[in-house]
Amino acid sequence: GAASAPMQALLRLHALRASVRAAAAAAQREAEEAGEAAAAPDAIDANTALLTVLDERIHRLLPLLKPPILERLSNALTAVGWPAELNINTSAAVLDDDSEGPPSLRELRAAVSEALLLQFVCDPSAADVGVPDEEDAGEEPLWAIGTLLAPLLVRFRFHFETSRETNRRDKPEWMYSHVAKIVQLHTAFLTTQMPVMLRAPLSTLRNEINGQSARRAEALGYVGMLANRCPHGVLSAVTSGLCLAIRRKLIREQPTLIAHPQLFCHTLNETLAFERELREATLVQTPALPATSPLVLHAFYSKKDAFAMWLRIEGEDARSMLKRVTAAEGDWTAGFAPNHEALTSESPAGVAVEAAPDN
Repeated sequence: GAASAPMQALLRLHALRASVRAAAAAAQREAEEAGEAAAAPDAIDANTALLTVLDERIHRLLPLLKPPILERLSNALTAVGWPAELNINTSAAVLDDDSEGPPSLRELRAAVSEALLLQFVCDPSAADVGVPDEEDAGEEPLWAIGTLLAPLLVRFRFHFETSRETNRRDKPEWMYSHVAKIVQLHTAFLTTQMPVMLRAPLSTLRNEINGQSARRAEALGYVGMLANRCPHGVLSAVTSGLCLAIRRKLIREQPTLIAHPQLFCHTLNETLAFERELREATLVQTPALPATSPLVLHAFYSKKDAFAMWLRIEGEDARSMLKRVTAAEGDWTAGFAPNHEALTSESPAGVAVEAAPDN
């Protein structure tokens, strides 16, 4: 479960870059505190030039390192049985020490850590804070989570985007049942083991980076990457990725669904039931799936034609119900006596009162 030689070399380059950044920031602060913002231009230029060289070298390493590192992670996931019945005890106590646990789990931890560190070191936008577009939510997750999702999406597409018998428009419940089982099967692993693996690179950065200010800056940057790319936890990220695949499938099939109202209604009802089930199931997790996170129903209310069809069907159903309950003459007979004298004097709360005496 040790870091590979290429990753160790990359981390040494990154440690040098972090030290240069910290030195440049410290020099700038000292100059500003002394009221000499333009002081030591040669030193600032030298730091800038060195950072440029380091950034370029690290950037050139990314296409060379990313394929083997993600392949290592994919192989490690296969070794622990992902994505099926995991052959590790996900309910056991989570071990923070990378030297403990079964070899397959140690290798998985090391592979996840490498994928996360590679993205943090080589992707300058990883820690940029931004609000993703709802339609593309979950499209650019952490590379490690993308590797987790890949075999799940392969199975989904095999069953529900090909000519197999499981891909039936009149049976959307088969698709929803498949995804619900996937989420249920892997919830324990994603909520116990994976959060520890996401935090593990912090200790690696702490050991590799020299200087307290540089360590603090790197830790903040790494936490920022997690907050940006995986703000609600791994379970939410994986669930959102699967729901994105469902939404895209529903959107592609909307013209056919709209042309067949009965099919549209059935699919909509199954979609509502699945979204409710998914939100209730993840509500007890920590962190819970956010209420504003688009799941599958978004495919209906975000598209003009589908939403108009939904409103039309609801309106027709409401008018039909109103017509049924008001059709019988007895439904319009008031439940009151025909004359005032027969009425008992009673307060709105149902308490009998005396009539006021005539003057």
